[in-house]
Amino acid sequence: MPQPTTSFSTSPIPPVVPTGRLRDSEQPTLPLSTDAELRPWRPADAQVLVAAYQDPDIRHWNRPAPVSPDGARDKIAHWHRRWHDEQAAIWAVAGSAGGAAVGLAGIADMNLHGGSAEFLYWLPFVNRGAEAAGRGRPPPARISSSARRRSARGPARWPSPRTR
Repeated sequence: MPQPTTSFSTSPIPPVVPTGRLRDSEQPTLPLSTDAELRPWRPADAQVLVAAYQDPDIRHWNRPAPVSPDGARDKIAHWHRRWHDEQAAIWAVAGSAGGAAVGLAGIADMNLHGGSAEFLYWLPFVNRGAEAAGRGRPPPARISSSARRRSARGPARWPSPRTR
């Protein structure tokens, strides 16, 4: 039986996001509010990752291996490469004007041609409840989280999708 030969590159349907859109640009900083932004991770943020990857909830939902400061800097460099390879867009949730990182938000498993990706985020325990997650999520995610909060018993606990 013949195998289908259609591929994305020969599909008559144009891509949702053209190839090269991310690769040919620097990852932007996105303002979230008057006091927060999504910005690319910096090597100086390594200690935030070291501490976050020791958080039991982040470890439960994301399954990151413990990381040293050098390993965290390697992970940050990896995230920058994934932007240019058009595979992921991972930002630090931070105070405005390049402030300190307080969490992570991003999209991964990107299929630019089909227009799909997985939204992910996490906040270390010390930053949960400080509205940082609400600033880092798009409106549909805020609505979804609000619905979960209303239906949850006991304290609200937000599962964090895994990061790459």
